[in-house]
Order: sequence, then structure tokens, then C-alpha cells
Amino acid sequence: MRKRNSTLTNKRTIAILRAMKLSDWLKSKGITAKEFAERLNVTPPTISRIVNEKSEPSIGLAVKIQAATRGKVKITDLTL
Repeated sequence: MRKRNSTLTNKRTIAILRAMKLSDWLKSKGITAKEFAERLNVTPPTISRIVNEKSEPSIGLAVKIQAATRGKVKITDLTL
């Protein structure tokens, strides 16, 4: 019997269990990046860059995003 590569299997499992991305959360709630930016009192381009994974939010903004999504999008999910 062939032994499975448990490290590779564990990495795949972790990736699957990861909380959703901000873009997925926004889509699931029917909220535009502009609307979300207004809720958080930041500019729409700021949210757009985060959604498109072009930049990371400041720690303060990451905390606001986590709170606004009720923990569905975690701070660790916002890091590149």
C-alpha cells in the first residue's frame, strides 16, 4: 500500500477551511466595494485594492473589516 503525503494533504485541507475572501463576502451580501467603503469611512479605491489583493489594509482597517463582516473575513485573510 502506498503512503500518502500527509503534509500536502494537510496544506490542501487548511486552504479549503480558510475563511472567505473579502470579495466573496461582499458578493454574498450583495454589497458593492463603494458601499462597503462608505460604511468603513474609507475611499472606494482603498477597498478595491484590498478586494483585488493589490495591497494589505492597515491593522486598524483590518480590524474594522473583521468587525464589519462579523468575523467572516479575518485579519489573517487580508494579508498577502
